[in-house]
Amino acid sequence: MSRKILLERFPHGTNPQLYQPLLDRIPTWNASVLREALTSMSVFNTHEQLSAITAPTLIMVGAKDDVATPAIAAGIQVQIAGSHLVTFETGHFMMAEDPEGFRSVLGEFLHSLKT
Repeated sequence: MSRKILLERFPHGTNPQLYQPLLDRIPTWNASVLREALTSMSVFNTHEQLSAITAPTLIMVGAKDDVATPAIAAGIQVQIAGSHLVTFETGHFMMAEDPEGFRSVLGEFLHSLKT
């Protein structure tokens, strides 16, 4: 089941080298912890607290992400004053699907915090 869920997060035709390291780790996942994490994500709603965030905030989302969708990311951005939203032309795993773009965006954001 975990393998199927993970594979569905990548667009058809994605190079297997991008997701194989994740597949290789499946046997090390603790089923109880994973189940509890997924359950807590479905019942614990923090959206009402987002407007209290005052720290510089970068929100990154994949345009083809059907889990943490662009609409969800846009809703988060609206609630966090001054936050910056970047959309990648990827699915859920932009850090694996577009590692150069991910590093560039994150690097620029972190560099901007130095000032």
